[in-house]
Amino acid sequence: MNSVCCKCKSLVVNSTTCTKCKNVFHLSCLRSFKNYSLIADDVNSINSCPRCDKSSKIDLENTTITLLREQNEFLRAELDELKKSFKDSVKHILDEVEERVSMLFENLRDDLKSSITTSVRQEFDGFKPVVDTIFKTNLGSISINQTPACTPSETDKPYLPKTQLFNRRKIILLADGKGRNCVKLLNEYLSHNEYDVSSIIKPNASFEKIVADNISTVHCQDFVMIFGGDVEVSSGKILNHDIFNDLASDKFKNTKIILIG
Repeated sequence: MNSVCCKCKSLVVNSTTCTKCKNVFHLSCLRSFKNYSLIADDVNSINSCPRCDKSSKIDLENTTITLLREQNEFLRAELDELKKSFKDSVKHILDEVEERVSMLFENLRDDLKSSITTSVRQEFDGFKPVVDTIFKTNLGSISINQTPACTPSETDKPYLPKTQLFNRRKIILLADGKGRNCVKLLNEYLSHNEYDVSSIIKPNASFEKIVADNISTVHCQDFVMIFGGDVEVSSGKILNHDIFNDLASDKFKNTKIILIG
């Protein structure tokens, strides 16, 4: 049977046939392929030819590519799962850290507030006997039915009726940061019906700045408490006595002054 050589495409009379794919080759053409160079002259058929080998190689490559793709998809899915798990873990850790830090700050704030309140109360307890003595000395003999200790000529202010003058005595606290809780403490120690306590607090202010406000509503039965001097003490300065003289003879001449250093 005449056939065409699978390699040179010319007619073949005495051919070598591949039993797998039925292609035929000249013996010389078949020997030109690397793996078939030693084929004997009397071989009329082979189980696999170069074309079959090429197809097998391609099939193997395709199979390998398919397996690699499947493996790649599997690894990609595993990586996505790891990413999600890592993000969830990080978020959980951050949430827990934030909760703990918030709790620590709240505890610190409460401890600081308690410490400041205790410190101010202890300091106030230290000068409370002095304040009580001054109040008793200056107000102990005054009652609703008595004549006010000051007169219009002494105060250079309009004379107030007894019902207004003795309604509630004012206590005005001028202080730096250490006086923050003093109004609350004064209200605890003093009668609300008898005293009206207020304050002007200036943290880290010098003594001059603490007393700089113009307070024109105090009268002879009222008190101005001045709590300051820390800035001058910390910087090694000495307060000028003229400041105290000016306060007593000019600015607060119509009322009583309590200085707390």
